[in-house]
Amino acid sequence: MQKVEIQVEESVRYEDTIQVIQPTDMSDEQFDKILNQAEKENRRFEGGAKDLASILERLGIKVVSQTFNFPESPRRSELEIIDVRDV
Repeated sequence: MQKVEIQVEESVRYEDTIQVIQPTDMSDEQFDKILNQAEKENRRFEGGAKDLASILERLGIKVVSQTFNFPESPRRSELEIIDVRDV
């Protein structure tokens, strides 16, 4: 009998929805700039949707509601065996 180690790479994807209110005195261009800024800030520390909502609120965008699918309801999952070796 031989021991074998299997190395696996798994990617799990979640989708959430954040509903916000765009202020009436804010142009679509200004709104897009805020969204881009929030996304960049969120990427810096690998935050999730909850973190993005907090950043949006800090930047002056009112969050009305948000879904929370992590970690219970992944949208998609992929698994790949990337290496097999004797141990």
